[in-house]
Amino acid sequence: IINTRPETNQSILLRPYESCPEFNKNEELAKDKNSEYSKFLESQIFKKMMEEVSIRLGYKYTLNSKQIDTMFDMCRYDQAWYLQEESPWCSAFTPEHINILEYLEDLKYYYKSGYGSDLNSNIMCAAVKDMVKTMQQEDYPKVVAYFSHASAIQLLLTALGYAKDNEPLRADNYQQMKWRKFRTSVLSPLAGNLAVVKYE
Repeated sequence: IINTRPETNQSILLRPYESCPEFNKNEELAKDKNSEYSKFLESQIFKKMMEEVSIRLGYKYTLNSKQIDTMFDMCRYDQAWYLQEESPWCSAFTPEHINILEYLEDLKYYYKSGYGSDLNSNIMCAAVKDMVKTMQQEDYPKVVAYFSHASAIQLLLTALGYAKDNEPLRADNYQQMKWRKFRTSVLSPLAGNLAVVKYE
């Protein structure tokens, strides 16, 4: 028999951003026309990738970024669902194309729920406090499990200072940031988990 105590502050603990107008503003700014995300969409690196993907697929015109992003999503979802099979969607891309698309995604989340905003380092303070309090108590249950979204994991890792690069991610430093620590495919993959273990 497992006895559970209902938590009264779940939305504050796991989704504090839902009641934070400043966070919502940051989310909008992350994809604003002046954002690093939008600048990278307009960069020569990204435009060249779109042209190359279009040529690989036999088109006589260049596909738009939304079409290519949709194919990239299908490639990733296929790989996650069918581990033993190659996705036909992935054949549209070279490894370098995947790196460019991944960097675009990282730019979005770096400013939305990563180190691109000071607010992001503080918004999950209730979750960090809960984690520390839980680890300090001797009579607490053996396992405490929370379930949330990728944004919550990214924000919590940001609050803990994990995967912080010396340089911020920008539209103009793709080449320099190829070995970056902040990589959403690693930090919060599909069905990702974060485990904090206290050793006796």
